[in-house]
Amino acid sequence: MFVSPEEDTSRLTNKIRGEIKKRRGFEPQVLLLELEDIERAILKNPFPEAATDPKTSHAGFLASVPAKPDLRTLESLKSDSERFSRRMRHQYLQEAIHE
Repeated sequence: MFVSPEEDTSRLTNKIRGEIKKRRGFEPQVLLLELEDIERAILKNPFPEAATDPKTSHAGFLASVPAKPDLRTLESLKSDSERFSRRMRHQYLQEAIHE
């Protein structure tokens, strides 16, 4: 996480990608998030039990909303103790922990 005076996120994304390419030899995809994006993801978490057992929850961020997400394949990849939810650009995974 960092703070930048650059307000143009497209320009900042390109600067970061270019610097990584220069220093490491590859150009990755870069996704910039505002603090509000992270706060929104926390507030919209569809698994309320995550508040009491946060080790079981994971959230991912997508660059854009998938036009045709392959939910059938996602469903086939999860274990019986897992469940997932996609809300706009947020992807959530919850795993039940059995003591």
